[in-house]
Amino acid sequence: MSDHRLPAEDEWGEAIGGLSGQLSGVPDPDPSFRDALLGMTGRRVRARHHRRVALQVIGAMLLFASGWAFGAWGEAPSNHRIHPIVDSPPQAAPTVPADPADLERALAGASPEVRREKLLEAADEYLGGGEVDPSSALYCYRQILDDEDQGKGGALEISPEDSWLLKALRVARN
Repeated sequence: MSDHRLPAEDEWGEAIGGLSGQLSGVPDPDPSFRDALLGMTGRRVRARHHRRVALQVIGAMLLFASGWAFGAWGEAPSNHRIHPIVDSPPQAAPTVPADPADLERALAGASPEVRREKLLEAADEYLGGGEVDPSSALYCYRQILDDEDQGKGGALEISPEDSWLLKALRVARN
């Protein structure tokens, strides 16, 4: 162990207190001067804090305003609708049954012309009506083509009044 010892706190206080006036040659300041200097320093610290907070608030407001301005500069939100709301007239009750087999049973005793006409109307309704049902339209069109194949036994002619599905079926059968 060494013989060096640290001075006690009282000794340090006396040493520093004694040196404060001797080093600079300036006497200790007046207590009223210390209070005025502390008040002025506190006001400057508070003013800097308030100025920093005010700049942050102004920056946030500018950021918000620029976002709003660029948002308003683009397209209007009403143009971004995925499904536009359209007022449509009330749908009439369907004139054909939901199942095309029921229609075929109802037309079992009808003449071939009436049967063809009703099946064609039903198929067009299934294909382009309120409730689109391509499988039911396909069923009706096949019945029409089967009747035409049995009656004529030849090539099926495409007419301009035929729907796209009936035209495709006629081409496929030729």
